[in-house]
Amino acid sequence: MVEQTMKENPKPLRRIKVVYVLLMLGIGMEVAAFVTGLVLGAINADYFANTKAVRDAAQAGSPILTQLGQMKAVSAWLLPFQFLGIAILFTAIGLALSAIIKRIQLRGQVMAEGLGKLIGPE
Repeated sequence: MVEQTMKENPKPLRRIKVVYVLLMLGIGMEVAAFVTGLVLGAINADYFANTKAVRDAAQAGSPILTQLGQMKAVSAWLLPFQFLGIAILFTAIGLALSAIIKRIQLRGQVMAEGLGKLIGPE
């Protein structure tokens, strides 16, 4: 009976493969958000290196207004992108924990069956 129980689940669970994919996706998204944040910081530094008078007097099509547009556009999607990466990481952790619970239950079942054979019928 113990051998039969072990043969039922000899391979890793499929959700573990999904966990690996989700972990890599989440980590990749967070790294991309970090690099984008660094670039955004450089754009902010260039923009605020100008005086307020120069920034306010910028004409349409000037590089100063281009920088301002880039700052606003990137800031609009960067924070939700970071939250999505964290949500994917938490989903992967939840799936990993559910796989651990399933394996612990299987090991408990095998132990119960094996202990029954060791003790023998009374």
